[in-house]
This record gives sequence, C-alpha cells and structure tokens, in this order.
Amino acid sequence: MDLLTESSADDSVNEVGILDFNEFDGSDDYQLKFNEPILRTRSTLPSPNQGSTNKIKALSIDQPLPSAVNMLVGMIWQAIESQNWDKLGNLLDSMYENKFRFDDPTLKDSKHIQQIIQSAPLDLLMGGEDESGVDKISRWLLALDFLDLGCNRDAMDHNGHRAINLLRQQASKSLIDHVVSERPELKHLLLIE
Repeated sequence: MDLLTESSADDSVNEVGILDFNEFDGSDDYQLKFNEPILRTRSTLPSPNQGSTNKIKALSIDQPLPSAVNMLVGMIWQAIESQNWDKLGNLLDSMYENKFRFDDPTLKDSKHIQQIIQSAPLDLLMGGEDESGVDKISRWLLALDFLDLGCNRDAMDHNGHRAINLLRQQASKSLIDHVVSERPELKHLLLIE
C-alpha cells in the first residue's frame, strides 16, 4: 500500500486521525508504531531576518556559529546519505527548538547551507522507497520540514519540477488534511493557492 497516494480512509487514517502504521512494524531504525503520532509539535519560528542562536544546544554543539553550521551541515548530509531518517528528524527538531533556519541572513554566504537549501528537499522527495512505504512517508515529512525551515520551495529537479509541487503531488488528501490539522502553520506549504 502506498501511504502517499490516495487510499480509502480505512487504510490510511484510524478513528482518532493518526496514520495507521500497524502493518509496518519492521526492524528499521525509524519505526513507526501503531497509533504513534507521526508529527512532532513545532514551536513558532522566527522570521528569517531575526537571526540564529550562537549554538545548537540540542546537538551539543557549543562553538562559534560558523563551526556549528559546518558540523550541522555535515550531520545532515550524513543522515541523508545513510538514510537515517530518525537522526535527520532529530537534527531538524533541534533546529526548530533553537529557532535555527536555513534561510537566516547570517548564513546566506555559506555555500554548504546554500547546497542544502537548493537540494535537500528534492533529494528526499526523489529518493528510493523501501518495500513498506515507511521510507517514503518519512522522506516526505522530512522534506516538508526542510521547506518549512527555509529551503527553496522553487528549487527544480532535472525534469523542471519544483520542490513544492513535488511535495504536494506526492501526498494523498488524507495525509495533507492530517498534517494541516496537526500543524496548521504548514497550511501554506501544502495547499495549492
């Protein structure tokens, strides 16, 4: 069953509005259990011009901002390349907790941050899929977080598809409705204007 394409309500959402992953109780590092909410609550993010913190506390990085950024970028690419979605989710959670954004003006000169801004969501949306479909939904949710944290929603793949359009096309209506109900601040990213 493909969780990102439309399916009947019975196999995509249970009675409390949480995606049902009961059949996907595999041995992956990133396991979703039956009735486990797939979305974490996010704090309100600062606007891109408010600046970043000087350390990323949840990552135990207590260094000047350029060094912390380089370490964060390295950890993000390592998690993407190794398909460690749990680690990547934790890194993005730390960014939310520390009000750290990819589009922060103090970071725009970093070529490493620019590479993430332009390609990380596309890499996730165009990646492969494991047999269970859990990998695909994990990558979709992570791509959504990358876009919410300031990555370029207009970045294009080799076929000219925009990241924001790929994100919207790959999700079922029930998944979009669920995400919007859990995180209404993301409505602008998920609903076609």
